[in-house]
Amino acid sequence: MMCGEMTKECASRECVKCKDKLATYAQAAERSSQLIKYHQWQKDEADKVEIASSVAEVFAHLKHKLRSFLTHVYIKRKQDAHMRMLKESADGTTILLQIDFSENA
Repeated sequence: MMCGEMTKECASRECVKCKDKLATYAQAAERSSQLIKYHQWQKDEADKVEIASSVAEVFAHLKHKLRSFLTHVYIKRKQDAHMRMLKESADGTTILLQIDFSENA
């Protein structure tokens, strides 16, 4: 669905090489009559529920979420690389803190 190495353009679905790669999968998804069962966390609860949807519905949901997910992955990888560099170059007077919280939308 993307180029080999994720760039900012790939993550934002603006890369001319990979932005339309989903079209091939979309055609196959629309032709399928198969149901898929999967689990999904509920937004306001700490519960997972089982959902049964058509391939086309699952694909549409994925397509809707893909840009924000890929942007999240891109930022996470950049932040990890930066933290790794800071750890490797830290001297005895450096403190690194990493605080993370979930921001499920």
